[in-house]
Amino acid sequence: MEDSSEPATLREKAYASFTRHLLARDLRPGQFVSQRELVAFTGLPLGAIREIVPRLEAEGLLTTIPQRGMQIAHIDINLIREAFQFRLFMEREAVALFTVNAADAELARLRREHEEMLAEALAKPATPEMEAKAQAIDWAM
Repeated sequence: MEDSSEPATLREKAYASFTRHLLARDLRPGQFVSQRELVAFTGLPLGAIREIVPRLEAEGLLTTIPQRGMQIAHIDINLIREAFQFRLFMEREAVALFTVNAADAELARLRREHEEMLAEALAKPATPEMEAKAQAIDWAM
């Protein structure tokens, strides 16, 4: 059986990076982008970008226009609200499934890492290294 955890992780990283760039307005509404440009924005492989395109289209965040490329959607507050409600729904289900299937030791390790990171974040100012560590812990979940 093939281990599909890494591609799923890359896909989720690509999605998170895309939405971060969208919310930071690095990607502008109406802008045309290629998959290669999204690779440059996200720093992730082309395969991960190709995998998120259908999801982004389904969520209304971009539209593929033949002979032109992909166009970033014109964003309004309702679209943002619906996209995040969808994400919240999916993540809740994923967490519920994970907690049923994960070993107690794995859950204990994740909790310990999270609590240690929280204590570190409360004790001192954030650094890029701390943010990277926190993100790695988050993505491990």
